[in-house]
Amino acid sequence: MAPILFWLCLAAADVHGAAYKWVDEQGRVHYGDTIPPAEIHRSYEQLDKRGLIDRRIDAAPSPEQRAEQRRREQQQAAEREEARRHAIRDQYLIETYQDREQVKADYDARLASIDSSITLAVSVLEKLTARRDALARNAAEHERGGEQTQKLEQEIGDLDQQREHQRRYIEERRRERLEFEEAAARDIARFEQLQAERLEADRDLAP
Repeated sequence: MAPILFWLCLAAADVHGAAYKWVDEQGRVHYGDTIPPAEIHRSYEQLDKRGLIDRRIDAAPSPEQRAEQRRREQQQAAEREEARRHAIRDQYLIETYQDREQVKADYDARLASIDSSITLAVSVLEKLTARRDALARNAAEHERGGEQTQKLEQEIGDLDQQREHQRRYIEERRRERLEFEEAAARDIARFEQLQAERLEADRDLAP
């Protein structure tokens, strides 16, 4: 039956200008001058008037394949962006510093600034804690004497909020310091690598 359909299809191609060949999900080969709507998502071949393949049309991707393609495209875009940022950072390092000691000194200055802010915040926290403890003792004495403690309790609550704010600030600055230490190690190592590559390139260009 298939050969008969094939020749009929080619005859139709003389009239309609195109003939098609496709395989259904059971693996059966079909020919026709149009692709049935139910089969259009499959791969198929367009034949010329001699029955030769004029072009191949790939099957439409499944939802899973489309999702995987989007994931790959997003990953590739992220990799390109990461490479772009690294290139900008490399250029900054080479154009800004003359040697590794300059890179280190720059980071040391930033770390010293963070350390100062942490030291100040710890001092403020200690003072707030001392004030809070004194008020708590005072409130306890008032309560034992049958006096009102509402105002003292309000002050204690305000101090607790300020202490919590200071604690969060100290934690954030300590995390920032750790990130700066890691960035310093990376930048120093990268600067040394870039310097070595530049020196090697200069030797290669030397007469």
